[in-house]
Amino acid sequence: MNTTKRTKACTKCGSEKPVADFHKSSSAKDGLQWHCKACIKLANKQYSKTAEGKETAHRKRYGCSSDEPRYIRVYRMYNPDTLESYIGQSIRRLSVRRSEHLKDAFTRDHESLLHNALRKTTREEAASLWKIEELCRCTSKAAADSIEALLIGCEKVAKSGLCLNTHHALR
Repeated sequence: MNTTKRTKACTKCGSEKPVADFHKSSSAKDGLQWHCKACIKLANKQYSKTAEGKETAHRKRYGCSSDEPRYIRVYRMYNPDTLESYIGQSIRRLSVRRSEHLKDAFTRDHESLLHNALRKTTREEAASLWKIEELCRCTSKAAADSIEALLIGCEKVAKSGLCLNTHHALR
């Protein structure tokens, strides 16, 4: 990049723009992308409207293609050191759901037994301590609800650790 000239021409639109209008690129000689931010944003917007772009977004969000059957995953999030566990369900990939729990615990003012347990440590420690595992997959919400309630009941009866679910309490 020329140090006296603080502008660059976009190879897509041909406009001469300030270098601040270009993303960084370690592979380029001048350290900047070839296309300006506006052109990249427009290209991304157009791509997201195509069938391929919609499929990519769906795969990123749910972890499967749109033509695959969507499952409701019943999962257990647990801390092997303290034996605390939480049973839940999600249509998202479990890595995404775990990240959402961690984010919510440290950013939202939401009181739940799971979030309180996560907040006992720093976010980084919680991320390394708490594990998540898929217990089963269901094709209907009713089946997922029944299995989730049954598993929560088993956790509470076994008393092998602290069950952090407050709903579906045994009656």
